[in-house]
Amino acid sequence: MIDNPPINLLDAIPGAGGTAYLPGLVGRARALEIILGGQLIDAATAERIGWVNRAVPDTELDHVVDTIAAHIAALPPGVARAATEAVDTAVESTTHGLRKANELLSGLFSEPAAARLAKAALAAGAHTRDGERHLEALVDDIT
Repeated sequence: MIDNPPINLLDAIPGAGGTAYLPGLVGRARALEIILGGQLIDAATAERIGWVNRAVPDTELDHVVDTIAAHIAALPPGVARAATEAVDTAVESTTHGLRKANELLSGLFSEPAAARLAKAALAAGAHTRDGERHLEALVDDIT
């Protein structure tokens, strides 16, 4: 359960960015319902409405976090930074986000290791319909 104390009963509103960030995650109407309603929100509902990325049982939390962290740590240099920058820009403006993503992607592909992988992916058929359907296996084979 996500504790959502009825702070409004104390003649206040949520601090620490609750009113600033929540609408961007769940939308205006749902944010007002959460903030003004003061109800507990279960994990499945929080996941469904976009308040949390993923709800997992307590017993699986460490494994899920470790798996995600290991994947991010294994990314080639600059990829995590570029992805974060592209997403942050797109949140502000889709048009600017598309431009920024293209700019960052071009920069990443200028790295020799990325260029080699891109060429290997194309040679293995990543650009074909079948290659796109089996992209994960194709990438596993070339890395």
